[in-house]
Amino acid sequence: MVTIKDIAREAGVSHATVSCVLNGKAKQLRISDVASERIRAAADQFGYQRNEIARSMATGRNDVIAFVSCDSGA
Repeated sequence: MVTIKDIAREAGVSHATVSCVLNGKAKQLRISDVASERIRAAADQFGYQRNEIARSMATGRNDVIAFVSCDSGA
């Protein structure tokens, strides 16, 4: 499994910078377009996919909709 630390090593930036770019906060934090592109290219190269379970634990949200039905058998 590819991690943001692997991407950071490949792009030559910190893992915090990778996290910011992949979470869409590059412009807010004034991360250069060049660095952002290097990070996205490295993420694509490695086939990075974010871990949704880890993300839901960190944010407290999981974007899952549940449906519960009680069938009384009648």
